[in-house]
Amino acid sequence: KMFRLRLSVTQVLKQRRNFFKSNMLEISSNNPCSHFIDGKLVRSSKGSFDVIHPGDGKVICMCDDADMSIINQAVESSMSCFTSSEWSRKTIEQRANILRAIAKQIHDLSDDLARAETMDCGKLIGDAKLDVEEAAGMFSYYADLAESEVWQETIALSTPDYKTVVFHEPVGVV
Repeated sequence: KMFRLRLSVTQVLKQRRNFFKSNMLEISSNNPCSHFIDGKLVRSSKGSFDVIHPGDGKVICMCDDADMSIINQAVESSMSCFTSSEWSRKTIEQRANILRAIAKQIHDLSDDLARAETMDCGKLIGDAKLDVEEAAGMFSYYADLAESEVWQETIALSTPDYKTVVFHEPVGVV
């Protein structure tokens, strides 16, 4: 599932890049932005809402509103991915490499993502670029953190011939 998710995220980012280059978006009540859950776009039964460009008041797109069924689906999908997917069987190094690849994709699309953030909330483009670069930096940070030794500690015992090593590992969706 994680591999499919990574491919899907890449495809979505490429589609978004094409949108931003053309500055056009087909807006219709039949085609709002949906929730991305378990590698699929999932529609909400709650309906959708307009996303308004704060600079000119025009609708730039529509997004599905989330309800409890969407939230529950996302949590169940996350837990399923955590307990039974290939992600949970990946080594720390493999996970860190995936996080770094996501950071690189965000960095590569930083101009487009910053433009989207500016259109969505009216933020200055320079500030939006900083936010996007910070998001990429967070993925890099967690990749580095995953590979650091903070996840294990050695505890000295009263018997010098033995030692205990404690590994801190994820326990699931919280």
